[in-house]
Amino acid sequence: MRRKRGRLIACTLILALMMGTWVEAKGNGTVQLINSVQTEPKGVASPPLINLMNGLFSQLFTPDMTKYDQVKACYDWLIQNTEYGFCVVAPQDAGLEFTTYAEGMAYMVIKNHFGDCIGYSIAFAKMLDAIGVDCYVQYGLTSKKDGSHTTHAWVVAVIDGREYIFDPQIEDNIAKGGNIGYYRFCKEYGEVPGKYLTGEAALQCAYSENFADFYNIWLAGVMEQENRTEGYFY
Repeated sequence: MRRKRGRLIACTLILALMMGTWVEAKGNGTVQLINSVQTEPKGVASPPLINLMNGLFSQLFTPDMTKYDQVKACYDWLIQNTEYGFCVVAPQDAGLEFTTYAEGMAYMVIKNHFGDCIGYSIAFAKMLDAIGVDCYVQYGLTSKKDGSHTTHAWVVAVIDGREYIFDPQIEDNIAKGGNIGYYRFCKEYGEVPGKYLTGEAALQCAYSENFADFYNIWLAGVMEQENRTEGYFY
């Protein structure tokens, strides 16, 4: 019995070490991937957002931080400091002017700590622009716990010609105020199968679940806003 127990403990330790090595390697792969980005920062054009982000970055960043560290710090901050809810951009009420609607939205989310999935995504995308990671906000559907779908927005970063999902709003929903699991941090679509639908696949899903009319209206609003704000929509 002692021998069997000793073998079991040894096997368990070996398995734990192997799993730990695998997790670390996978994590290091993400670190190396983001650190490999050579894109120059796009920055932002609106003075109110520039000032707000400079102030935030001065708190979050240190001189020794890598690009991965900066991206993760922004992702963490947005999740830890933002609550879900609709955010309406009314910069004129505050005497502010923004170059694009998207920059106004990013300002309101970062400043007021409040936004829906589109607000989270636009704010994070603008942070990535400032850091120097090519990205865009994608619109479509995401799956719910019951297997049905709902309209959603997330960030897609393009690194070495491949697309990687960053979804701070869903990540926040998963964490529910606890530890961040990074389930939607720099993931390829194949790593989160069935979680996101875009284009024709999203439309067909909306028809099958009988909310195509709502989805079409929502998507039409997306397109209308994109025509005015470089592809971003609220």
